[in-house]
Amino acid sequence: MASLDIPFAAQIIIIAVLVLLSALFSGLTLGLMGLDKTGLEIVSSSKQENPVAARNAEIIIPIREDGNLLLCTLLLGNVAVNALLSILMADLTDGTLGFLTSTAVIVIFGEITRSRHWMDRAPAAWWLPATVAGVSRRGIRMLDYLTHTTSRLVWATILAPPICGS
Repeated sequence: MASLDIPFAAQIIIIAVLVLLSALFSGLTLGLMGLDKTGLEIVSSSKQENPVAARNAEIIIPIREDGNLLLCTLLLGNVAVNALLSILMADLTDGTLGFLTSTAVIVIFGEITRSRHWMDRAPAAWWLPATVAGVSRRGIRMLDYLTHTTSRLVWATILAPPICGS
């Protein structure tokens, strides 16, 4: 396997940025997909009670409009970042050690520790789904065809484990 011709210090910086991007994509997936449009509209209309929350809801509503596009965009971005992170980590070490190290780094820093931070800051990252959305448009066509809707009920039905006896 050929080694990448990237200086060691640059690889470490790139790895750190990729871990932050992984956390950003994970947090935005949890934060944005957990919001329903009706709840956002209610919060948006309560400008007098909580103007900051109302402003944030107004920012998120257009992003949350097309749930399948948002989901595909965030998942595609997260997978791409994590794959690149694994490639760089494997280049720094032996392949197996790189795989194990990148998995541990992604789980600890990209999924658990930092995703809560980004989940709370979804309005500040409104630009990210728009940036990556062009790549994921074909995936949403398939999702739209398969689900015929983006309602929470459909996603809960698809993702929930079957109930015993049914």
